[in-house]
Amino acid sequence: MKYGREKRLTAGASHFIGVMEKCTWCVHRVEKGLLPACVAICPTHTLHFGDLDDPNSEVSKILQKEHWFHLLEEIGTKPRVYYVGGLPPSHSIARTLGVGEKI
Repeated sequence: MKYGREKRLTAGASHFIGVMEKCTWCVHRVEKGLLPACVAICPTHTLHFGDLDDPNSEVSKILQKEHWFHLLEEIGTKPRVYYVGGLPPSHSIARTLGVGEKI
């Protein structure tokens, strides 16, 4: 089934063979006012989800006071996932392995 304005597939729905898909943030849950499943069940409460356009939301407040970074922003991916604390990985470990390549 497809959900939302963008008609995105959700986890457990059919997938296109050979097409890489990204997380939909459980759009079927978010549209009902629920958190994405990974956030709702995170036992350490390290995952957060919210409205970045609302300066009073929990995620906006966290990003205003904490150091954060994006992964692969430099290659134009326009990421919307923020990693709070720590340092971004160095280029030597951030690169993607080729098909069949081992570490």
